[in-house]
Amino acid sequence: MNNAEFIKSLINELSYRGLIKNKSDLADKLGISKSYISDLLSGRLTLTIDKMNKITELFNVKLIVFNGTTDFVFTENSEKLDPLFQESINYLKHFAHENPEKTTKFVKSLTDFLKE
Repeated sequence: MNNAEFIKSLINELSYRGLIKNKSDLADKLGISKSYISDLLSGRLTLTIDKMNKITELFNVKLIVFNGTTDFVFTENSEKLDPLFQESINYLKHFAHENPEKTTKFVKSLTDFLKE
């Protein structure tokens, strides 16, 4: 996912988990301006490494960068998964973003295989 999609998805997940109330709350917790968040959401700015590190520390999130796209996994979820399995999930997420039709076919094939 691109930077703007990443930020939107992160805000939604953090809100859902009750870790933030809204994007203004995220800005306050990160020590940045609300306009900085708006610029991230619009794609005018890219999240800096420093801000990514602060997100990982504040919210126990692991950030995954793969082929120039960024995704996240909450630590409590990733610790329960075998690292190889987690890597496979992350690859499939990326593949799904790049090739949605092929991913649908792949998942159907895999589902059929696992039913056998």
